Amino acid sequence: LKSQQDNFDDKPLDPTFGGLPIQNRFPNIVSLGLRLPLGKGRGESSSASERASQAGVEARRDQLRHLISAEVFRTTLSYLNLIASLDAVLLLEESAERHRNLVEITEGLIEADEVPASAINRVQAQTAAVLESVASSRLALLDGRFGLADTIGLSVEKLAEAPLPSEGFTMAVSSEPNADALIDLALEERRDTRALSQARDAQQFLANAARADLKRRIDFVATGGLSTFYESPFWRFLPDEVEDLPPDTPLRFYN
Repeated sequence: LKSQQDNFDDKPLDPTFGGLPIQNRFPNIVSLGLRLPLGKGRGESSSASERASQAGVEARRDQLRHLISAEVFRTTLSYLNLIASLDAVLLLEESAERHRNLVEITEGLIEADEVPASAINRVQAQTAAVLESVASSRLALLDGRFGLADTIGLSVEKLAEAPLPSEGFTMAVSSEPNADALIDLALEERRDTRALSQARDAQQFLANAARADLKRRIDFVATGGLSTFYESPFWRFLPDEVEDLPPDTPLRFYN
């Protein structure tokens, strides 16, 4: 939008009273241009960074989801191993108690001359082996408790603070799912493979943009517009001072 006014200072616009005989002009121009880089992949280069960033964000999200799944699986496995260690300790302690009773029974049989004295050595050796297994299982239980605490991020300063399982294995037998179906589902739902695919797409977008930048530039340009021209105000005059009236119309408008 542009306006132009020509006149003497402190004079009316009417040229009869000292104004210049030049109309005020108000040109208006509105234009619109469109440029398409057809020779460089129809804008593939300019949008590559945004598309690569979007693919990178999706890759990071899939990596995070895979990490969460892996940590959940690791925690679950650590908890199940802790249940197994506790059950092993209980079973071995029960077995050790039975072997102690077996030693007492064997000693009684030896005193009654029911079995030879050498039989006690075999029973005591079996009992010692079971007690050794009990000690090993207790150490495995301690490792499992502290391992679970480390997995879930629990700060433990003493043994009493180490977690223990709140339940044991169920004795109910359920039908096992098809192994092939589980493998297919695992391959389909793995987020790490999706993350790698998204990262590959991001790099492919950048590679395509670089390849497009090497092409010759061919632009399609379209321009359209509207221009108006308006002159105002009209000349004013005094009829008794002017013999011939101005031929111009009071208002002139050009489109």
